[in-house]
Amino acid sequence: MREEIATELRDDGYQVIAVEDGLKLCDYLELARFSRGKVPAPDVIISDVDLSGYGGVEICRMVAAEEDGAPVIMIAPTDDPNTWEDAERAGAAHVIDKPID
Repeated sequence: MREEIATELRDDGYQVIAVEDGLKLCDYLELARFSRGKVPAPDVIISDVDLSGYGGVEICRMVAAEEDGAPVIMIAPTDDPNTWEDAERAGAAHVIDKPID
């Protein structure tokens, strides 16, 4: 799903950096924060709630706590309203139904 979303966004003209899991996302965000502009900070983060390492909701909380954190769009299962509520409470800018058509 990650590669499909990345391909669609690239085809629409967006620059996309896709990472495999929550730990790699955290590593990238930290690198961007301390690189003095050499590594671009994301304008938006799209994350599944089910990530290995750090989960999507944890990532959302961390990013929302930063003063200049990017908005986070979460992808969550339609049939799990608790996950939707967790994502919204964590500061998600938007929650998208999973599976994505």
